[in-house]
Amino acid sequence: MSNKKNKYPSGLNRSISYFFGLLSLTLPVIIYQLHIKWLGFPDGGLTEFERAENFLYRIFIWPGFALGLYFLYLGWTASKQKIKKKLVISICIFIFIIIATIIVDYYFSLHFDNGGGG
Repeated sequence: MSNKKNKYPSGLNRSISYFFGLLSLTLPVIIYQLHIKWLGFPDGGLTEFERAENFLYRIFIWPGFALGLYFLYLGWTASKQKIKKKLVISICIFIFIIIATIIVDYYFSLHFDNGGGG
């Protein structure tokens, strides 16, 4: 029976997991409330850019919720199993999704008409 000290105690892993769980559950809600809800002109018309952003952010919402639930699951099971590797992989996936969304949004802003003009 080895008596190794755990470098990262389950309490820290649990806290990190809960933090990222809450972050990834609230971020899609904030994006919806601040962006998707207010897209378009008062008559309901959408520009090419707004249609593309609407599609992009609606795609982003679902992995955000799924990862949020997975982070909360990892936090709940932190005392029963080792979650360090799963937690690091999940955080990397979450960061990748955010960066990919930002890059695609930037691409859309460069190449689609956003309705600005005189």
